[in-house]
Amino acid sequence: MGAAGDDEIPDLAEARTRTWAVAEDTTEVDVVEDLVNPKDEATVYPSTAAALAAVADGEADVAAVDFIRAVAEVEQNPKLALLGQINAPQHYGALLPKDSDNLAAVSSAIRALTADGTLGDLTQALLDRYGDPSVPTIRVTQ
Repeated sequence: MGAAGDDEIPDLAEARTRTWAVAEDTTEVDVVEDLVNPKDEATVYPSTAAALAAVADGEADVAAVDFIRAVAEVEQNPKLALLGQINAPQHYGALLPKDSDNLAAVSSAIRALTADGTLGDLTQALLDRYGDPSVPTIRVTQ
């Protein structure tokens, strides 16, 4: 996500020339550092809101944030624009209290939702609702 009025980021080569903002302790830190690998090291902010503010204020060219959040932020903030989407894999987990009696049941449910295609269907539903095929995809993985 970049400042409104900025050019799109059509590919990885262009993405590497931009200054990046990321929120600490997010998967976006690894995506930018390991997969985008910009020329200048990304600036890490204490929160996603702070990273987005840095872009809106011109301190960084682009912030890496969750795609659905990026779409929502653009709708709410006229200083921001969706410049590209990264095809990096994202991994999520279900957190339970340590030694939870529900661990086996939750793990089983997640495996079942994956196996029967429910998680894939939910992902596609989100992309259908919020995705924008006109936004360039920055390919960082095959």
